[in-house]
Amino acid sequence: MLFALITSRKIQSRDTVDPVASFVYPVDMKSSRKKADVMESYNPDARFQSQYLKIQQKRKAVVDMNQQRSS
Repeated sequence: MLFALITSRKIQSRDTVDPVASFVYPVDMKSSRKKADVMESYNPDARFQSQYLKIQQKRKAVVDMNQQRSS
């Protein structure tokens, strides 16, 4: 119990000494989506490829599920 108390004090003192280390940068989701849209406009096949991969994953999951049921 004493060890936990000492460790928590060390952690607390580190946070108060260096508050910048725990700073969280805001994420702008709107600009992230815009960047993704721009990349997609440069490579329109990427959108179709990702849709194709999703369909393939679903098909594989169904086949695997059917194999497990039949076993």
